[in-house]
Amino acid sequence: MGIASEARDDEELRAGIERWLHARRLVPTDATVEPLTRPAAGLSSDTCFARAVAAPGAPTDFVIRLPPAGDGLFPEYDLRGQVDRQNELAARAVPIAAPARFESDPKWLGAPFMVMPRIRGFVLSRAWLRKGPIAEATPEFRHELMLGFVRTLAALHRLPVEATGAATAAPTTAPTGATAGEWCSTWSDYLDWASGDREPPEFMTAAGDWCR
Repeated sequence: MGIASEARDDEELRAGIERWLHARRLVPTDATVEPLTRPAAGLSSDTCFARAVAAPGAPTDFVIRLPPAGDGLFPEYDLRGQVDRQNELAARAVPIAAPARFESDPKWLGAPFMVMPRIRGFVLSRAWLRKGPIAEATPEFRHELMLGFVRTLAALHRLPVEATGAATAAPTTAPTGATAGEWCSTWSDYLDWASGDREPPEFMTAAGDWCR
């Protein structure tokens, strides 16, 4: 599935983020934002890393996410919903980047966007099983990493779905019972949109097969 998203000007984004951080009083008045960097993955959205530096004091790192400037992987980008879900999960002691903030006014960056703290760690590449920090880590590190993942996943499954807002998100596994019709309608609508002038990704096609 080809994504023909347009590239935004990083310097314009940097200046807009700097103004927004000052306006929201999230950084000291003398703080400046360094040139932006971008992750190697997570490109279904327009994502960038921003570091605000003030003297004296340690730098503050943020992650900024915008909808693509052109065509994207999805027809709509519910950043407000993502912010609400992240903050709700953080309030329930789920380890997640918080507080997340949503900005609806496009005057800052040319589109609505969300901002969250950047958590110390690494971003996985598409080849993470063959190279990179996990592939090159010790067996003990990988063991602890997988245990942490399973424990967090178990904690998520113990939460009531309605309390996190996830009940309104598009499901990604085959449903049973009364939700099946709604689930199939959601994915069928997406496949109709995605296949208008492009081939849908394999995982979307597999989801659509459940509805046939």
